[in-house]
Amino acid sequence: MLYFDRYIENFLSFDFGILKGKIIISVVIVMFLTAIYIGFYIALSLIRGILKICIFFHQLIE
Repeated sequence: MLYFDRYIENFLSFDFGILKGKIIISVVIVMFLTAIYIGFYIALSLIRGILKICIFFHQLIE
């Protein structure tokens, strides 16, 4: 019984170590993807804004 308890304890701590590593890696990946997504969104809205201003001035000139 004592050996079995120690085995479970070792398994849990070993598993938790791997899980902690995986959680940290997945958090980093999610943050990276979120940063890319936000960057694309900001870039797209800037491009859209610039295009709207260009079209507006183009209509003013004509």
